Amino acid sequence: MGKNSFKTGDKRLIFAIDRTQWRSQNVFVISLIEQKRAIPVYWLLLPKKGCSNLREQKKLIRPILQLFKGYQMLVLGDREFHSIKLANWLHSKGIDFVLRQKQGTYIRQKKQSHQRLQSLGLTPGISFFLTDIQA
Repeated sequence: MGKNSFKTGDKRLIFAIDRTQWRSQNVFVISLIEQKRAIPVYWLLLPKKGCSNLREQKKLIRPILQLFKGYQMLVLGDREFHSIKLANWLHSKGIDFVLRQKQGTYIRQKKQSHQRLQSLGLTPGISFFLTDIQA
């Protein structure tokens, strides 16, 4: 990292959230992405097996909001973090986000009926970005 890598407002900081079962521990981590590397910044050991919930997701992200206050942020999440409630919460905090969605997810664009993402003709390896999606 360069000497001036983390000036407030100069650049967007990118964070990835992930959860994994490691031995007997359910580890939930948020990492700073810098120069193609993921640097763990904060983590929680969840007292259960399986996916995280919204309360746990907020608990993981809140310390980062304080630690990196004043920075532009982008949070990346895989399909575990597809919740519209998480998206709305991040948006309310002024945080940009990219949350991967399952093919079977139903969406509705303005003035259109609900449709499944798989009906849009997406194939593996294709990135797709939609705006103005309604819950």
